[in-house]
Amino acid sequence: MAKQTEKPGEQVKKKKHDHYGHRERMRKRLRENGFEGFSDHEILEYMLYYVYKTQNTNEIGHRLLNHFRSIPDVIAASEEELLEVEGIGKASVDLILFLREFIKVYERSSVKGMDMRSLESRCAYFLKKFALESEEKMIVACLDDQMCISSEFLAASGSAGVIDLDMQRITRNVLNRHCNMLMLAHNHPRGKAVPSYHDIQSTRLVAELCSQLGIVLVDHVIVADGKAISMAGTGSFTPVGI
Repeated sequence: MAKQTEKPGEQVKKKKHDHYGHRERMRKRLRENGFEGFSDHEILEYMLYYVYKTQNTNEIGHRLLNHFRSIPDVIAASEEELLEVEGIGKASVDLILFLREFIKVYERSSVKGMDMRSLESRCAYFLKKFALESEEKMIVACLDDQMCISSEFLAASGSAGVIDLDMQRITRNVLNRHCNMLMLAHNHPRGKAVPSYHDIQSTRLVAELCSQLGIVLVDHVIVADGKAISMAGTGSFTPVGI
């Protein structure tokens, strides 16, 4: 009996068919159980389906995870850092940027009006707020009479360890919002959730400014390495007037 051999092109078709079947199985898993049971590299692989319509993205998912170590680190990475990974191009970067900003919008809406009277709620709020930030930022949150966040604004930003407060900007924004209480929060992207000497001095400076305006600075929350601490709670800052 003559041995059958594959015709030219049949092996390529088979590979394409197998890969198509793999994607369908992945989609079925997601529909039935969400990402339960998915490994991190498989989640990244699935994300890239929306960029690469036919290409096998499993290896790219592995490369992303090897390079950044975790999915949050992938989502928070800069464009330049992402482009260092083989297989990641502009379209992939745009997708990751969209996901990052979408998550931020969701997080903001999910905690809007949050009661900030307890130290736990303050830390939980700002831990979510800074979860995907790779740049050091200072946020001012204005509080209503029930100590719920009514509005907030970016007071300063800069590279890790370097952030300068614009006191005129803070004054202008606070007065425009007509609040009687406010709270500071900032992150240490590559540091620890411990107030530095500069943090303590800048907090005192803002507290003095608030006092002159008849406003109470309630607290200063610092976020770093998946943790958040309250300076009022640790004793490194004592609010006056509440």
